[in-house]
Amino acid sequence: MSPIFTKDRHRNLEQIQYTTKRGRKLYKDKIIASLIASGTIVTVELGILFFIYLTRENTVEVFYNSSINSWLTFGFRWFDLTFKEYIFVVIALVYILSISVSLFIAFILRKCNRYITLTGISLLLTLVFFKLVTAETLIWGGVFSIYTPKFLIIGFLVTMTIIGIILVLIQNRNEKKRSILN
Repeated sequence: MSPIFTKDRHRNLEQIQYTTKRGRKLYKDKIIASLIASGTIVTVELGILFFIYLTRENTVEVFYNSSINSWLTFGFRWFDLTFKEYIFVVIALVYILSISVSLFIAFILRKCNRYITLTGISLLLTLVFFKLVTAETLIWGGVFSIYTPKFLIIGFLVTMTIIGIILVLIQNRNEKKRSILN
């Protein structure tokens, strides 16, 4: 997503863009483009994953309507979901994570002037999200484990998405007011 935000700056096109009213609204278009790009990437990755998952010889169709709370799983879940419902919930959480990371990166990309800074901050943000998502309680307990607070994962993702939206809206307001001299 970085080329969406950094190409104009490195080609010195921002001075031309900010002279017009339409040019000052380009930030919103770039946000929409980054959200579409991240959604497309997640859809393609999940499509490939499910293609491999569903076309193998030993499928799990028998277990789609089975509860995920059973003696075979580690611990219990807060909600009595079937395996199919659990898959859909995890897919929704992956899309929410994608949107929140995309919004954070869009905000950070607008603030960074150099590729090295951009790479370092993006790598740090990726590592933090990876560490939070793959924490030991999530790996062993899974989503909605009874050993974690009931809405920990959903609350975390919604909070990160709201913070990302607020940061992007503040940046969008600043972009509309921005002048050529800034």
